[in-house]
Amino acid sequence: MFSIFRSSSRRLLQLSTLVVVFSAMASRGEAEQRDFVGYYPSWLAAEAKPLVVTSPLYSHVVVAFARPDFSWDGQSWSGTGLQFAAPPSVIKTEIRALRARGTRVLLAVGGATYLNWAPLAAERDKPGAITTALTRFVSAMGFDGIDVDYERDGATPEVVAQYCTAIAVLRQATKDKLLSLA
Repeated sequence: MFSIFRSSSRRLLQLSTLVVVFSAMASRGEAEQRDFVGYYPSWLAAEAKPLVVTSPLYSHVVVAFARPDFSWDGQSWSGTGLQFAAPPSVIKTEIRALRARGTRVLLAVGGATYLNWAPLAAERDKPGAITTALTRFVSAMGFDGIDVDYERDGATPEVVAQYCTAIAVLRQATKDKLLSLA
């Protein structure tokens, strides 16, 4: 089943890339004024082209997905949720190359798999371990900001309140960075 999912994800990524490319080609005069955003799935990185080879038509590349209950040891992907085969130093170099050509690079937090927002929301009164690790990671890796990808079926008012609090915590932690919501 996993190989079917991976194959479907790859086709979806390729299809969305084609749609963006054709849209940009159809309106070249307007392409410079539009933002084209694409997600780069870290779990497919071993099979996909390197991050740095992402089409220059994208104005923003969103690296997916980090855990909302994030931790980082400064050297590996352990605790981050990201699943790159390459070490952080290689991805950092690729992010730097993307930014050098004018592409903004964001870190996606959440997704359909990572649903534990409560610990981040609990840091609302003062920055804690998660907030500190996320801001350190975003800065160290050279990201332009964070994209929050909140996917939750059957959200109760309590869960929605946690999410809103988590967003406020992230905004406070990333004052000088981009913060987008998907």
